[in-house]
Amino acid sequence: MLFPKTNNQRTDICSTWVATSSHFILVLVLFLPLYLSKMTAPLTYPSLKCVLESLEANKRFRLAARSPTISRINKAVSLHLSLLRFEDSEIKVNDITYKFSLDSSYARETKEENLNSLQKRLEGGDIILGTESVLRSFKVVRLTYSSSYGSFTKVLAEDVTKEMAMRQLACSVLEGRKRVNVATLKIDNRYEKVLRIPKNLKLHVRSLRAYVNDLNAIAQILDPECFPLESIETSLWFRSYLDNDVIQSSQKLILNGLTFNHSITQWYEILLKLEKHRNVETRNLCFSGKQVRAIIRKVVDNGHSIERTLDLKCYDKFDVSNLMRKIKNKFNGTLVVLQKSKDHQPVSDVVRVPMNSESELIVYAFKVPEKKKNSSRNLLKLEVLPIGSSTPKVEKRRSLKILEWLK
Repeated sequence: MLFPKTNNQRTDICSTWVATSSHFILVLVLFLPLYLSKMTAPLTYPSLKCVLESLEANKRFRLAARSPTISRINKAVSLHLSLLRFEDSEIKVNDITYKFSLDSSYARETKEENLNSLQKRLEGGDIILGTESVLRSFKVVRLTYSSSYGSFTKVLAEDVTKEMAMRQLACSVLEGRKRVNVATLKIDNRYEKVLRIPKNLKLHVRSLRAYVNDLNAIAQILDPECFPLESIETSLWFRSYLDNDVIQSSQKLILNGLTFNHSITQWYEILLKLEKHRNVETRNLCFSGKQVRAIIRKVVDNGHSIERTLDLKCYDKFDVSNLMRKIKNKFNGTLVVLQKSKDHQPVSDVVRVPMNSESELIVYAFKVPEKKKNSSRNLLKLEVLPIGSSTPKVEKRRSLKILEWLK
């Protein structure tokens, strides 16, 4: 009965609706307070830990500073950071930078004086990153918190030194935590050659950058469970790096010539010695055509594994085209087309260099964007692939026109 036709039917329906509504209201009156009380009850300990672990790190620090309950369990919950960056007088956590402003009193130190003064001021888990003659400042004036949304400055006590301030900040962020996961760790200290960190600190890191600092020293704060690292980037090189398991086991090694060490570091000779690494990338380095061909010869002769990759910076399109022609002629190569599309599309001829019965070396140039708008640079890719990863390129020939008088 979709629509009631008589008054009696309408009365029965109204009575039924009123009775049903009364029961529903009774249920609400009896159980709604209990339901609401459960909704407003505080989070259980496991639930609170789950919420804290998912919370952005800087927001979590602020909550822990204001809430005694959160402060008590904060250290027992794993901390997840997308970026942790150390500089001479600042620490960056994700998108927030904590920077100490220094006064103008400096002291010139020789290398020996620098080493002696560093050792005297070491505490807890401090790590010496190197010893150089530097201008050193001791007094801290203020601390500035800054992000893309703005900044806030706090004036510190007069007796606070730089070492005290950096160590206290690092300890408040990292000390005593169950586990610290860091997607990218950057140690960019250039003048301050001591890393002020908590004692027994272990970071679970995916990618590491340490421009002009000793990777041997930094490796001791890495959790062994995070090996092999996805990438390691450096602009400094020591002979001991060739025997360092942390460096040699990384999935990618990035050699950066951006800093002043470019003029004193023999990156070409280093590249020739990197036989254990399957994936090496160079940034802000330029090699001559002769050096590139020597590197190719080294790869071919040593028969590296099929995942080895080298990125080498080149100049303009003319130089790349000329280089590709010389590589093809020098190594009896052939022009090919790759079977599978790559992350970087070739912008030059693709040359295949024969290696052995299982592998072939593929060489081609590609472009990467620069920070400047409408700017890019050429890189040269050397990649060892299994036989059959490319097919010979069919060169287009001009069709001959038949003269009308031959018709």
